[in-house]
This record gives sequence, structure tokens and C-alpha cells, in this order.
Amino acid sequence: MAKKISNNLLSVLLSFAILTSVVGILASMNILSPLTGAATSANATVNISVTSIASCTMADTHINFTALARGATNWSEATNSSGYGMVNDWHTLENDGNTNLTITVWGSEALWDSTNNDANWMARCNNTQSGTCTTTYANVPNTVGSAITVLTGLEPLDASDLASFGLNVTAPNDELTGSKSGTLTYICTTV
Repeated sequence: MAKKISNNLLSVLLSFAILTSVVGILASMNILSPLTGAATSANATVNISVTSIASCTMADTHINFTALARGATNWSEATNSSGYGMVNDWHTLENDGNTNLTITVWGSEALWDSTNNDANWMARCNNTQSGTCTTTYANVPNTVGSAITVLTGLEPLDASDLASFGLNVTAPNDELTGSKSGTLTYICTTV
């Protein structure tokens, strides 16, 4: 014969089942918080600081003006109707750092024997993929402290990191004959 379950025991079991169901529903709706053993998720933030590097390289370092008579002028553009200036040659600089650059230039080795770097040797920015070019020729100084600014804001991204610079030279009237060579130093600094 089967044992009979008393009504009291049945009501206790039924009450326990209802209470367990209610607690389960409330826990799944996050109403009962904190409930130990419940699965949670969290977000985290990572901060990093990349240091800036001002760096540039010259992709084209030579401009060859060939023969030049005393008192005659020659420059990078191929637009001089006097027969000189037909070189169409530029210094090309690339920003290979990771910050915007200002480019200055000075004559670290004199071009002429008879005079310092003055109106006989001038430089300018010709073209840039970014930033602001100084397109007017300016005298090349012979001290680093007097370097002229030829470009500001040259960006480091590959599609916008190139600039070209032109020269204008006038052979002094009292210059000695022979081959002449001077050195320009382009200085790249963080904007």
C-alpha cells in the first residue's frame, strides 16, 4: 500500500518550490544583487603614450647647376629665359618621424670663395604634400642660429610627408674660377 503524504508536508514542499522559482526569476533579472556565484562581465581601459620623434631624410641631395658665368644667376626652376636655370632640380626631403615638422635651412659650408652666404645663395620651399611652404627665395645664412624657415607643418603620414626645396645662386663678380660646392643643412624640428 502506498503511503499517504500529509497535507502539511505537501504545503511545505509546494511553498519551497514556489520560493525557489521566485528567487530564480529575481536572480536572473539581477534584482537580487549581489548574489554570490552569479556570472558577471567587466570592461577595462588601456592608456598608452607614444613618444614623438622628429626625423627627416633627404631623398634627393644634389643640385647640379653646371657652368655659370660670373654675375649670372641660376635656380632650380626650368623657367629662366636667359639660358641659365634650366636644371629643374630640387632637394627632396621626407618626414620619416611621427610628428609634424618645421624645416629650417642654413649654409654649413660656404658655396663661394669670395663672399659669405648672402644674396648669392638663396633657398625656398618649392612644393609640399602638407604644411605651409615659404615660396619666396631667402638668403641662406652661414650660422645655424640664423637658419631660415622654409616649411612648417610637414606631416608624418606616408601620403603627406614629402617636400621639395629649390636654390637660387648668383656667381659673385669677383669669384675665382673652378668647381664650387657648398653644403646646406636642413634642420627638422617638432612643430
